[in-house]
Amino acid sequence: MRSLPVIWSGLKGGLADLRRTKTAMTGSPRTDRDLSMKFVLGGIIFLLIAIMIAPQLNLRGNLIGAVLIVAFGFLFVTVSSRLTGEIGSSSNPISGMTVATLLLTCLVFLIIGWTAPPYFVTALSIGGIVCIAASNGGTTSQDLKTGFLVGSTPKFQQVAILVGALASAVVLGPILGGVATPTESASIGAVGAMLLAARRSGPRAFAARVLASVIYRTAQITSMIFVILIGATLFSLVFRGLGGDEMVRRTLSDLPGGTGGAVLVVMLAMFLLGFVMDAFEIIFVVVPIVAPALLAMPGVDPVWLGVMMALNLQTSYLHPPLGPTLFYLRGVAPPEITTADIYIGVVPFVLIQFLALLVLWFAPGLATWLPHALYGG
Repeated sequence: MRSLPVIWSGLKGGLADLRRTKTAMTGSPRTDRDLSMKFVLGGIIFLLIAIMIAPQLNLRGNLIGAVLIVAFGFLFVTVSSRLTGEIGSSSNPISGMTVATLLLTCLVFLIIGWTAPPYFVTALSIGGIVCIAASNGGTTSQDLKTGFLVGSTPKFQQVAILVGALASAVVLGPILGGVATPTESASIGAVGAMLLAARRSGPRAFAARVLASVIYRTAQITSMIFVILIGATLFSLVFRGLGGDEMVRRTLSDLPGGTGGAVLVVMLAMFLLGFVMDAFEIIFVVVPIVAPALLAMPGVDPVWLGVMMALNLQTSYLHPPLGPTLFYLRGVAPPEITTADIYIGVVPFVLIQFLALLVLWFAPGLATWLPHALYGG
């Protein structure tokens, strides 16, 4: 109720903005220069159409669902923005607003008789969209508050937020849709970053300084990775040529405990190798040898095994003597903090990694549910 005056003031300001000319907007104070309300209304209409035609949300042609999204989104974004602006992001009750959206949406659906299972997905979709909108509303207010302190203009900040959201959608969308791999989507993000850098520094300065340095560093890192990959491939070929892969398969199959014992031994070996080998080296050298043998065993899901190995390899970034995180921390830590203190301090984080592995061991659905839901299987 306390946000109703803010909502009413915002409505009046938006309607006044529709009638203002470009000259009048240019002469207004810096803090009053926002994106044009015409642009905002156009964006809202475009997003509603995109949401309604998305088959995964089950909102196709559902005008009531679109109206509920606009109504609850407008209300709770204002509440989120107000609370974040006055108190801070830590007091933003996003969960409460999401639950309220779900309750009110289900009440409307119950009144009009939409109780079939497909409408469950519709209600959850409306709640999810409003949750994201409220979260972004609070974050935007926090950014605008910070921008006010450093002399920024709201319009330019809003454009930057839109560019960031669009870049995330362009990069993550093809991955979730199964159209592109993470590497291919990353190249899209790299192209976008290059365009923004060229616009900021100018095409000539960008090509002479930024692009040349980036190309040199990229070629350097890529060459290093390919040298490791070529060496690992040669090692694997020799190892397989001498019958090493068959020996590994027999050894893992004969271990006590069956599949569980084999996976446990491999996880322990990868953890110990992390003390003397880089994670990339383990991926290129060890994984091609043990993964086929493990995947041939009954009950081993490839997604679950890959996530388990990835979590295990993360510990190699934490523990000595090769943990890069330790060297980064040593470089920024004050002199009174010794290297031994850093080594001792990293132990709890390694234990947290072990706890995550233990949870994933007994609850493999945490790793496999989302990929299977998106791509089947």
